[in-house]
Amino acid sequence: MAAQFSHVAKDYDAQFTHTEIGKLQREQVLKELAPILKREWQVLEINCGTGEDALWLSDSTSSVLATDISAEMIAVSREKSAGKDNIDFEVLDANKIASLHPKSFDFIFSNFGGLNCLSPQQLQQFLLESAKLLKPKGAIVLVIMGKKTLWEKLYFTLKGDRKSAKRRDTKEALFVHVDGKNVPTYYYSPSDVSRLAATRFRVVQVKPIGLFVPPSYMQHFFNSRLWALRTLGLLDRLRLPGFSNYADHFLIHLEKKSA
Repeated sequence: MAAQFSHVAKDYDAQFTHTEIGKLQREQVLKELAPILKREWQVLEINCGTGEDALWLSDSTSSVLATDISAEMIAVSREKSAGKDNIDFEVLDANKIASLHPKSFDFIFSNFGGLNCLSPQQLQQFLLESAKLLKPKGAIVLVIMGKKTLWEKLYFTLKGDRKSAKRRDTKEALFVHVDGKNVPTYYYSPSDVSRLAATRFRVVQVKPIGLFVPPSYMQHFFNSRLWALRTLGLLDRLRLPGFSNYADHFLIHLEKKSA
């Protein structure tokens, strides 16, 4: 799995982080995180990629341990965060977070579908292990790719590819091309994640991320239509929770249940 993401590490920021779509979707996530975070919190980030969120989190909390399965992603993150003394980076498979014991955290975060690489069984185990790592009343926020993304249905339907228009709406792994590599990907609805988390967490809120702003693979279409993209970004400020499963991603905020 690490090799499937290592090859994109050096280009990831150019291909997503610094694109207009990437910036608009990240802005939505950070606006949801800002009122949740507390200055004294110790944070664990899963699938940190090139460290963009870790840098932001470090300005709002006491400390951040940012992890990723790709050593190359971690290398880029370390270079980017040079001089920040409250961030640590570690190469770690999300399936092996139990190895972090006896460390504990106030908040666990994973952005932009990193956990969509986990099967339902693996995601449930991840949530169980996360609960063990969290302090009492600890919180977790996951940004997950949903099953019924309207933009994807429209995009592939207009291309005459009706099969791909429904590709996310399956319980099986879908092999998604990421710069020439096939990455097994599972798609989840908010109710799927809520069910998998139910024994240890309660759902605080669910919000759409990229309901009007399209998926990043449409950036090329909007390069000459940035005014339209920015208008869509303004529409996304409506924050329509009932449409979370129809966005490119959804944000689910969970709080650890009392023992």
